[in-house]
Amino acid sequence: MATSPLPPRVLEIRTHGVSGTPSEQILARPQAPAQAGALAAVPGSTDPERGFVELLDLRGEPVGESANPNHRVWAYHWGAMTSGGWRKALWAVLLPFGLINTAYAMIPEQEAARREPEPAWAARLAKAAMHVVGLALTVLFTIQSAVLAVDLVAYQSLLRPHAQGDSTWLTRLPGSGWFAGDPLRLSLAATVLLALALALIGTITRFTKVDDTGSVDDTAPSTLGAQTGISDAPDTILESQDFHDGNPTATLLRGIHGVAAPSALLLVLLVVRSTGPLGYWWLIPLGVLVALVTAVLVVDLGDPGRVGTVLRNARAKRLLRVTSWSLSLGAHAGAVIVAGWFLPDRLRYAPDRASLLSVSEPIWITLLVCAVFWLLLWAAIGRIVGRHRGYWQGFPASYRPWMNGYSPVAISALAVALGAGFGAGVAWSVDVIISLGTELGDILPGLWDIVIGRSPADALVLPTTYATLSLLWGIVAAVAVLFGAAGVLAFLRSGRRDDSRWQRELSDLGDPAPGLARHRRAWWLAAHNDQVPVLINRLFWIVVVAAAVAAAVTLSGAGSAAPVRIFSAVGTLGLLLVVLASAVAIQRAIRRPGRGRTLGVLWDVASFWPREGHPVVPPSYATVVIHDIVTRVEDERRRDPDQKIVLCGHSQGSLIMYAVALRLINREGSQQVTSLAEPTDATTEASLRWADLSLVTYGSQLRWIYGRAFPAHLGFHSHHRLQQALNWRWLNLIRTSDPVGGSVLSWNLSRADGRTGLQVDGDVLAPSEPGWRRTCAAPIDAEPLPDSGPPRIRYLPLGCEIWLPDPPPVAEYSFSRGHSNYPRDPVWPSLIADLVTRDSP
Repeated sequence: MATSPLPPRVLEIRTHGVSGTPSEQILARPQAPAQAGALAAVPGSTDPERGFVELLDLRGEPVGESANPNHRVWAYHWGAMTSGGWRKALWAVLLPFGLINTAYAMIPEQEAARREPEPAWAARLAKAAMHVVGLALTVLFTIQSAVLAVDLVAYQSLLRPHAQGDSTWLTRLPGSGWFAGDPLRLSLAATVLLALALALIGTITRFTKVDDTGSVDDTAPSTLGAQTGISDAPDTILESQDFHDGNPTATLLRGIHGVAAPSALLLVLLVVRSTGPLGYWWLIPLGVLVALVTAVLVVDLGDPGRVGTVLRNARAKRLLRVTSWSLSLGAHAGAVIVAGWFLPDRLRYAPDRASLLSVSEPIWITLLVCAVFWLLLWAAIGRIVGRHRGYWQGFPASYRPWMNGYSPVAISALAVALGAGFGAGVAWSVDVIISLGTELGDILPGLWDIVIGRSPADALVLPTTYATLSLLWGIVAAVAVLFGAAGVLAFLRSGRRDDSRWQRELSDLGDPAPGLARHRRAWWLAAHNDQVPVLINRLFWIVVVAAAVAAAVTLSGAGSAAPVRIFSAVGTLGLLLVVLASAVAIQRAIRRPGRGRTLGVLWDVASFWPREGHPVVPPSYATVVIHDIVTRVEDERRRDPDQKIVLCGHSQGSLIMYAVALRLINREGSQQVTSLAEPTDATTEASLRWADLSLVTYGSQLRWIYGRAFPAHLGFHSHHRLQQALNWRWLNLIRTSDPVGGSVLSWNLSRADGRTGLQVDGDVLAPSEPGWRRTCAAPIDAEPLPDSGPPRIRYLPLGCEIWLPDPPPVAEYSFSRGHSNYPRDPVWPSLIADLVTRDSP
């Protein structure tokens, strides 16, 4: 009697996306989530922030899939690396710096540099300009903090009321008179607190060995292009060793920022307004800042590769570390010395001096530096885009970069506007808290006075720059509200329009059907996530126009006009609400680390990229996480060479697993292809593929966000090369109602002619050729219910893309769908089983 072949041994490794999905949800079955008490760490997983987890039975044995006991499932969790604890909660104040770092990763310089020779100055100028904008943002943060501590709190809120004999709630606090009566104590206290705050920020973002030397051993250069035979297209950064190596120039940049922050503090203390001449001591910290900008330009416009090679030397590393620490400590010490020797005399009360600092000039000058180098960035990106335009025209429109490659310009502009606006919002908040008393009856009328620009008699004197920033954000908020209202109206109207017939037919819904309007709105929202870059582009131009209008109003002295006061009031109120919301989010994240994941979501996305654009940001988790999974997969492969391994990534986790697959293939290929220039035939090519590795992405943004916003790191050709190297064992799953995920391996889904099915304009990974084809298919029904009922499983395969209906024709189990719970779909087991045994799609 013939025996059926034994099912293959399979190891399925799943990882989550943003928001730190619990392991019991990652390991869920269609019937229910896994029991938390039945989960255990996979042997070898000891780090509390990340590791592998599996489901055990009552005997303590790993639980296999019902159809195949040899099919094990692991969950890899990493969410604790970006949230939990007070240190990570304080990362919220670093969001503008994170945007600069993200914008740096968006620079599309790598592709053209590898594809054909091009002038190096464009890419280097873009990087240099971005670095200087980031450095100016650090200086602006320090200046605004110094204004807040030294002028608004120390002088205007403590010393001046004490000297005038006024009584406020702040001067009535225990011990406040001891400080307010002595300028020396007050200046030292304010300066030391500022220095400690800067040191705290350095502590919560400290560099590690990963930033400097990387997290993995040396590996041969990328060979994926050689393995697949696609040598005409350049390898992207994510395919190369560069992404996994540490960057010594980032350590140098960290030292530059570490010196710039206390130097800016020292500069502010030395330009305190006095009755006598200002003197020239302030030229020293100003000269240091100019020298730091010059150093950035020399490194970036020169030869960063040579600088990196020098800094990899152990002696050079020690010299850099000692030099940067010495200069930073010297600047901090100088600030404390000035606070004890120079500042007290100028801190004494003068009846004609409402404000201690003439602070608008340093803020304006810093913003002007940002604007100048931002324009240089724009020019450099324009040169790069011009070299890439013909290359990108060969892509489908759905794969071309965001904003035609100008997204770094937009994101960096938003970062500066957000950073400056947040500083102004904190100052307005302090004004409200300090000058309006503690009784609710005093706060509300006074708050209204401040919002509309009619300051109370005891209100603080804020820099005039903050009025300009309030006007800027007032214009932005007003226009954004109009666009938001139009979007909400379109969303509501989508429930009454029959623009989603194929989604309805896939779900086997009639017309009318219960809840059809709700489903139509969900389908409409999911179909429009490609409009996000359009929205970012519009927001960018709104900010640019609003900044020009606000600057023109300030220079013309028209700030008292009624329309200007209205927009300024809207901006002030908006900035106050932003600061309040940030404070609440930080407080929740500190008090309830397990639930306060709102802030962690931001860094789940932004902290994937190495700290090369701005060093004062949370550490990148990508190289550590990728190294963990790659090492474990290689260990499992050595332990059981015949085992099939399936990498499964949800949402942000799809980017992680994508990078893991690239890394595994490159590390394997570097051992097999070292002596080969190019594959000589199809047999050689096929022999280099991983016969036991598969990839499943679901709810993924690999196309519409990462492939388009970060074209130097991944994109159309890296997708194609990876799919070929995997022998087309890469599936992407997407629900019709998923508002966050999207198609990755196909695009422009629509009805086919003749109503014979559904089609896409292209299948990026068609096995017949290294291009795309028009693909047409009809939904597949499987496992009908008893009595010839509707199908239990229905899905739409388009090449290697699988569309899942939501709602399904039959909802056997109740769980939220949309962007969540993909492994709980009944079709999941059969797709995995087919994937590990397929030879071609």
